[in-house]
Amino acid sequence: MTSYEVLDLLATWKANAALSEMSLLLVLSAYLLIAYLAGRYLPRPQVVIITCLMLWFSYIIIAALHTSLQTIIDLNILGSAGYSVVRKAIFFKWVLTLGCSLAPLFCIKFMFHMRHPRLEEPPMEMPGH
Repeated sequence: MTSYEVLDLLATWKANAALSEMSLLLVLSAYLLIAYLAGRYLPRPQVVIITCLMLWFSYIIIAALHTSLQTIIDLNILGSAGYSVVRKAIFFKWVLTLGCSLAPLFCIKFMFHMRHPRLEEPPMEMPGH
């Protein structure tokens, strides 16, 4: 495989990874928008269905993103990239995958917060007043 073909494949997989990131942001943004606008008005079965769909699509997108990043690393190795470049790419892959895996859980926490807001505590009186 020539270096031009490797660079072309690398560019294609980078675009694929960027598309996966944007798709994940779209799914999570839609879930947050639903939580903010309609979260407290939705019955529990609808919240469960929406949450399960969000988790399903999020983790499928995260798996595609992880695969894209691993393919980029493999192409960098094929293209004779240096050891430090590959090591940094592997570290970036795992940090990004972990961060993307935690994001849906924080979205669920936001939905829970919107459905069950904390009641403000009454202000405390100063002692002696």
